Amino acid sequence: MTDENPLDDLSEQLEETEGEATRERSGRTAEERIDDPSPGDGDPTEPAFPFSASKQGPIYPREETWEAYDDAIYEIKGVLREYDIRDPAGREFDDAVLRYAARNPEGVAEIILEARGIELD
Repeated sequence: MTDENPLDDLSEQLEETEGEATRERSGRTAEERIDDPSPGDGDPTEPAFPFSASKQGPIYPREETWEAYDDAIYEIKGVLREYDIRDPAGREFDDAVLRYAARNPEGVAEIILEARGIELD
């Protein structure tokens, strides 16, 4: 239990239980689901997936992390413009970041360890 909110641990346990239930229902690992998203129709004027296909959830980055992410979006948009994508939806950025993290769990763990001041082996 954390000092800030006594329900944090309960919330984490519920999320873990929900994740296990999802894995059991889908029969596929998270990596398999991430590697096989439903592709868009290839139209660069339309988002890769409809808003109705998205799931909203809060994220709580530090201010400097959010600012760095916001700056990176401009660079990403520059690359997308090379493919005539001029108006990417915010949900596409969010989805891409989460897919990238799901494909690189060890890298995400390393970043968390470094942020806590834990030296990597």
